[in-house]
Amino acid sequence: MSKSDIPVFKTLDFYSYPDQQVDRYKALFDSFKSIFKATPDFISRSPGRVNLIGEHIDYSYFSVLPLAIDVDFVIAVKSRADSREIHLKNLSNEFAEKKFELPEDGSLISIDSKISDWSNYFKCGLLVAHLFILEHYPERKGKPLKGLQVIADGTVPIGGGLSSSAAFACSVALACLKVNDIEESLLTRENLSKICVVSEKYVGVNTGGMDQTASIYDIPVFKTLDFYSYPDQQVDRYKALFDSFKSIFKATPDFISRSPGRVNLIGEHIDYSYFSVLPLAIDVDFVIAVKSRADSREIHLKNLSNEFAEKKFELPEDGSLISIDSKISDWSNYFKCGLLVAHLFILEHYPERKGKPLKGLQVIADGTVPIGGGLSSSAAFACSVALACLKVNDIEESLLTRENLSKICVVSEKYVGVNTGGMDQTASIYGERDHALYVQFKPKLSCTAFKFPDTKPPISFLIANTLVVSNKHETAPRNYNLRVVEVCSAAEFLARSYGVNDILKQDSGLSTGTLSSFMDAYYAKYHNSPPWNGDASEGKKRLNKMLELVEKTFELKDEGYTLEQAASGIGLSVEGYKEKFLSKNTVIFDKLQLYKRAKHTYSEELRVLDALFLLESKPSDSLEFFTKFGELMDESQKSCDSNYGCSCSEIDEVCSIARAAGSTGSRLTGAGWGGCTVHLIPSDKVSTVEKALIEKYYKKKFPTITEAELKEAIVISKPACGSSLYVGGEDGLKYSK
Repeated sequence: MSKSDIPVFKTLDFYSYPDQQVDRYKALFDSFKSIFKATPDFISRSPGRVNLIGEHIDYSYFSVLPLAIDVDFVIAVKSRADSREIHLKNLSNEFAEKKFELPEDGSLISIDSKISDWSNYFKCGLLVAHLFILEHYPERKGKPLKGLQVIADGTVPIGGGLSSSAAFACSVALACLKVNDIEESLLTRENLSKICVVSEKYVGVNTGGMDQTASIYDIPVFKTLDFYSYPDQQVDRYKALFDSFKSIFKATPDFISRSPGRVNLIGEHIDYSYFSVLPLAIDVDFVIAVKSRADSREIHLKNLSNEFAEKKFELPEDGSLISIDSKISDWSNYFKCGLLVAHLFILEHYPERKGKPLKGLQVIADGTVPIGGGLSSSAAFACSVALACLKVNDIEESLLTRENLSKICVVSEKYVGVNTGGMDQTASIYGERDHALYVQFKPKLSCTAFKFPDTKPPISFLIANTLVVSNKHETAPRNYNLRVVEVCSAAEFLARSYGVNDILKQDSGLSTGTLSSFMDAYYAKYHNSPPWNGDASEGKKRLNKMLELVEKTFELKDEGYTLEQAASGIGLSVEGYKEKFLSKNTVIFDKLQLYKRAKHTYSEELRVLDALFLLESKPSDSLEFFTKFGELMDESQKSCDSNYGCSCSEIDEVCSIARAAGSTGSRLTGAGWGGCTVHLIPSDKVSTVEKALIEKYYKKKFPTITEAELKEAIVISKPACGSSLYVGGEDGLKYSK
């Protein structure tokens, strides 16, 4: 399911009862093949809706409370670039077959609103999509849209007040945008909602927008804790937040903003080379209880943990951005990161607010994501803060989307001197229960959720913290920041070796080339091929070629390159190299391991694609899935250790113990150099693995470890919900325990 914005599915699991939809979808495909002698490119769908409260007030711009329902309109679509004909069929014989031609001169389709015909609603969706395309691609004026072959089916009762016409028009508009090659960044719920709200006016009906918006709309908002895998286990924690808030601030919070940690299953340290990764969000998270203060510029921060000192600071009176001293390691700096990127977003979308300070805040935070454990505690905190700051500073709801939140949070940690690739923030924001997330960074940041197969026994993930703390800020010069320099240097080295410097896209955080941009440049020059679009089979071919070039190009495979050797290979002076690669962040090294870093990056992306194939194919044999996916995790761990140098003896020991006890795949997760490990385990072996880790690792290495500390060190989690807002107050905490 694509969560970049418009969801995209490869199964019917988005329905409440997918098995009940199978025959219907089969009928669509069978009819399509029978009538058009072809298979559809895709199926576009939009559901009906029921309105719980707020009838006939949307067109007076008052708020309403609808929900989308499982009855829907689906249309199977095939585009025809060689034709201007729209050929419409409906599975129901109540609706006559229709054919019409799109205007040859590229003008808008005309609609006779005096005639009541189902094809008019199709034309409504087509017309608003065409207007949107002309707005964003004025150069297409005078050129007709592509012809379409369409078979429709609707289960929304006609005239039953469940918005059948809105569902049909929305599904049509979405299909027309899709087939007419608009950029993915424009194919968003916000844009679709904006154009569909006015779609029915072309048949003489003025709607208020609720029907279309309910059929389409992003950041989850909850009034209970049911979004957690085990909500009853969160009650005491949330009660402590409310109690502390009332005790300290003599008030109740407006809401709670939260973002979860994440584990990365496959794809370690390749996101900042813009290669795709496969993480999942987990139930440990950062939550912040927030109350806004329009009458104050003070930010007052408290943490439920006594490890983090209380902080107070004033927002600049002139509305300028908050300053962050990246040389100081302090938890409030990560709060400032989230606040700063939110402020930049607000100024971008509301330039009239320049010179005006943001609202003051009273905040109590609590995190269950282990600090320095590789589960993205800093990203989770910054994301929850950014979401809260956007919420309290009155941005339009249409802007409060996962896509926007992800875009701003991806760069949040650079303000404390850490270059991250974007996986941590994206996984935290887009998390989906029971799904892994396929996060792509090219051609745009996107996130596709893939449901894990229903294995027997069920899949479980155990996350074990080595308790070796790797503070990202403090260790970055020799670890994280150095790896960024090494992979960027490897990309520039390869580019010069194969004569593609002039076409190498400078897309890294250091304003250099990346290993993915080198791959694109190489295929552009030697194969006249476009950039890789994410297709798995083509990706495997290209990645294997890159591994051949890496073996051929880098002669210093084990000993690494001195500063002088690396600079020479890239065609720079030593001073030029320092300016290009070492001037933005502190980096400490003896030798640069260009060969090993490039080898890991390209081979790790191959493993991501192999893992994705397993999720897509959903092997019927449970043992096959556990074995093959586990092997990929093990291979990833081996490469992280030998090629990327980001493992440590404790990680290796934990993985070895877990495998011996029943884990089918074990590896580090996160930056490495300590922190956490993740293990794929059949559910009937979880307790065995947990017991083995406690007896053979924790109690031996940490003899005085307490039960409470063990509970924090070992997390058994299902894939969890991403960034969200809790607005249920104390009433939403009533669970039987």
